[in-house]
Amino acid sequence: MAVEPSKQVGFDERYVEELLMDESNITSRDYAAGLELLRKYSGIADDQLVSHVAETQRRAYAMCPYPCIGLLRFLVCSLSEHPLYPDILARLAQDAKLVDLGCCFAQDIRKLAYDGAPTGNCTAVDLEPRFFSISEDLFQDRGRLEASFAGADIFDADEKLWTVLEGKIDIVHASSLFHLFGLERQRRIACLISKIVKPAPGSLVLGLQLAAKEKGEHIPVVNDQEPSFCHSPESMQAMWNDAVKEIGTVAGSVLRWQVDVTPRDVPESHRIGLLRDKRLIEVLWTAKLVEGTG
Repeated sequence: MAVEPSKQVGFDERYVEELLMDESNITSRDYAAGLELLRKYSGIADDQLVSHVAETQRRAYAMCPYPCIGLLRFLVCSLSEHPLYPDILARLAQDAKLVDLGCCFAQDIRKLAYDGAPTGNCTAVDLEPRFFSISEDLFQDRGRLEASFAGADIFDADEKLWTVLEGKIDIVHASSLFHLFGLERQRRIACLISKIVKPAPGSLVLGLQLAAKEKGEHIPVVNDQEPSFCHSPESMQAMWNDAVKEIGTVAGSVLRWQVDVTPRDVPESHRIGLLRDKRLIEVLWTAKLVEGTG
C-alpha cells in the first residue's frame, strides 16, 4: 500500500519507504508478547492474527507515518519488560494512579488489564486521539477496558489535563517518547511529569527509549534536521536533577529523582532508516522520587 508522507509529522521520509514492514515480519519473536496479548486478551484467532495486525498497521500508518507504527512497536509491551513491573501490578491493586504518556495504541495498559491489574485509575494520553479508536479495534475491547483516554499536547502548558492531573499520579510510563526530541524539549517533558506526580517518595517514572552507547549526544533519530538527544546514564540523571526543581520542598523534606538505567541492544530487525546508527542502544530506565539531596 502506497503511503503519502505526512509533511506535518517531521519524520525522515526514508522511514516511509523503509519502515513499513510486510506481513512476514509480524510473526517475528520481537512481537511475541503482543501477539500473545491479542490471542488471549482480545480473543483473535491464530489464523486471523497476521491479517488483523497488518490491517491495523496500514490504517494507522496511512494516517500518521510514525516509525513506531512502521516498526510494529505497538506489539511490544515494554512496560511488562521492566524489572519493576511486578511492583507496578501490586501498586495498581492498591489504587495507585498511572498515566501512560505517549501511549500510541495503549498496548501496555491492555497488558496490565490482562495480567489482572485494575485499570480504572489508568489514563492513556497521546497527541493523536485517532489512535484510541484504532486501538479499540485492534484489541477488540471497546466498552470493556476501564482505563480512560485523553488527547493532549505535552508541550501545551495551558492544556487542561495537566491541571487535572497535577500532584495526583503515582506512576508515569513514558516509553519511546523522550528520544523523539532535543534536550530542551525533553527537559520540558521531565518538568511536566514532575508537576503531575505526587510530591512524595516512591512516585515513579519509567520507560524504554533509545539512548547513546557511550555519552549523551544529539543523534538523528526521526530526521536529519532536528537530531534527538540520546542520553547516557549521567545526562539522564542531570536532566531529572533539573526537573525536580518543579517539586521543591514538601513538608520540610527535599526530594530528588534517583535514576537507574539498564542498557540493551536495539533489535536487529529495527536497525533500519536512521536507526542503523551503531551509536544507538535501548535503555530500560527508572526515575524514582526519594528523600535527600543526593
